[in-house]
Amino acid sequence: MSKKTILLIDDSPEIRRQTGSLLKEAGFDVITAEDGDQGLEILKQIKPDIIFVDFIMPRVNGYRFCKMLLSDPATRDIPVVVLTEKKEDVIKTFQQRLGISHYLNKPFHPTEILSKINELIFKSTDRKKEEKTDIAQLRNTLRTLFREELRPSIKTAIYEVLKETDTISSGNVILSGRLGQVSVSDIIQFISMVKLSGKLTIISIGLNAELYFKEGDILYSILSTDEKSLSFVDYLARENRINHKGLSELISEAEHNDLPVEICAVNKGIVSWDDTRAAIKEIVQETLFSALSINNGHFLLEDVEVPQAIQKIGFRASAEGLLLDTLRRIDESKKDSVAK
Repeated sequence: MSKKTILLIDDSPEIRRQTGSLLKEAGFDVITAEDGDQGLEILKQIKPDIIFVDFIMPRVNGYRFCKMLLSDPATRDIPVVVLTEKKEDVIKTFQQRLGISHYLNKPFHPTEILSKINELIFKSTDRKKEEKTDIAQLRNTLRTLFREELRPSIKTAIYEVLKETDTISSGNVILSGRLGQVSVSDIIQFISMVKLSGKLTIISIGLNAELYFKEGDILYSILSTDEKSLSFVDYLARENRINHKGLSELISEAEHNDLPVEICAVNKGIVSWDDTRAAIKEIVQETLFSALSINNGHFLLEDVEVPQAIQKIGFRASAEGLLLDTLRRIDESKKDSVAK
């Protein structure tokens, strides 16, 4: 049997050293990376048999790494194990959004990592041979089922899946449709003019954006793309306001006290309220810029209660004003592109 290759991605030099040494002694080829960005570069050169990746890392974190890994046909089938100190919430997110359910809870015992490798590599090899014929038969059955019975109900099915994965909630849908028939700019202008409250979800290839509104104003946004994710936690890491350990403790404290990370960061003196509001405004503007720059995708505007955690933060800005600023920025960006 050929030697198996393990890719270990963790920003802790001690974990890379100790775990790498253990795996080498067990007979594996081990390659290490200090963050997801370096891990992606390694994957351009080799295809490991299994990947162990830390959840919280600088630059490209574990979630973004796995999302980019799964988007590439060349790497999407590699087994992934998430290393985390926050077992329940983290694994739930990886399961629901990426379909990744394997993890090791830090600190882990050496026998645990060897057991996980045995489970994912060696046992699965035997099963694959037995399941190959069954999978081919299942594909044919599913094609027939989809063609003859599911096509009339596909819109309803997609909507239910989105609800189950928390991409959308079960609130009243005000508007929904395909971008191209209506623009993101038109939707936000409508929200501002009618002074609506609720959540706008925008989904496109490589982009997922959520914006929360209160009486026509924007309170908060979340953006995730193939290249980046934008949140207040990302801001703290990018600006070096807190180290890896402190960030993990801050998230745990926020969850324990049922408070937004933003408020906990202010209470601990990590950032000021002015810095916090400026950061949220920057995140909202970047979310708008990315959403307004796409032409294809779908949108969903829901009449739902804005989460209390978001309302507690206290940021509120005119949707129309932010929209106009962002449209000007897009125009300037296009002019600069033409000039070059």
